[in-house]
Amino acid sequence: MAGGASIAGVALAHGINANQLHNWRWMYRRGDFGPVSQGPVLLPVQIKTVSVQSQHQPAKTIDGQCSPAGSGQIEVVLPGVRMVIHGAADLPTLRGLLQALQE
Repeated sequence: MAGGASIAGVALAHGINANQLHNWRWMYRRGDFGPVSQGPVLLPVQIKTVSVQSQHQPAKTIDGQCSPAGSGQIEVVLPGVRMVIHGAADLPTLRGLLQALQE
């Protein structure tokens, strides 16, 4: 939506099809994604400190990763599903998470 930006250039920079980006842009302007705002939309964020002692046990072990490594945490909450990844969230771990959600 920035002045001077080309659909083809933006699509190429993000690895998506230019026609798809054109359709999304048209749908956005039509209001299909909600009201068009003039500025950024801010969402509420909660940041919690997690101590090493209060570790959650995963509902399902993915690719043998059952112990925390590092200090990060990813929590995905969907209707009927809660998944928590402690430690480093590398690409194989995230792929496993997404595959488990599809089962």
